[in-house]
Amino acid sequence: MTYGTFDLADGFGIDGDGLFRVSDYGNLQIDAAASVENLSLEDYGIISGAGTLAITDTMTWTGGTMTGTGTTLIETDAVLTIPDSFGWVTLEGGRTLRNKGIVDWQGETTIGTVNGSARYENAVNAVFTMGGNGTLWADPLAGVEFKNEGFLKKTGAMGMMQDATVFEGVYLDSTGEIDVNAGFVRLQGGGLLEGNVAVVDGARLEFGAGAYQL
Repeated sequence: MTYGTFDLADGFGIDGDGLFRVSDYGNLQIDAAASVENLSLEDYGIISGAGTLAITDTMTWTGGTMTGTGTTLIETDAVLTIPDSFGWVTLEGGRTLRNKGIVDWQGETTIGTVNGSARYENAVNAVFTMGGNGTLWADPLAGVEFKNEGFLKKTGAMGMMQDATVFEGVYLDSTGEIDVNAGFVRLQGGGLLEGNVAVVDGARLEFGAGAYQL
């Protein structure tokens, strides 16, 4: 869908093996609860509203914005892929991205919060993988938080060209597990780390700006 607003009614679902694309100023608005089996959010596309959009199989996020006070929910058996686009995708306006399945965040893509706040939730047993040189960015005054109750995993290259994932202005609250299996993770927004943390030989977990409690 492009150029215009498409409002999904309460309980409405878009099912099937085909792909539902949101791009070019198309606005998928959810003010109650709706679901999409396979979704692609692309350049200048918008997901908005105060309701919950459940992804039941796959979602690809290559561009565009998720905004509004609602939730984008990656269900238990679903996968959200953020490909290596060397670009920027946006979560803002009080929106929550809640993962109960798998998030595969690759390459150089920045996930940013420009207007208002946002929240990331990685549920118990969910996996959030950081595979490249991406940045989770927000103004430190915006109150953006990443709540990890599952598995937060850093993968990628080691050695001279090792990959870095940066939490810039984002507070990390982790009661789950953090595994730095390659490269390094740099925290620059404060945090509370109460769960297990494992860092393999040659990898690093760095604490920058902000206050931290371990």
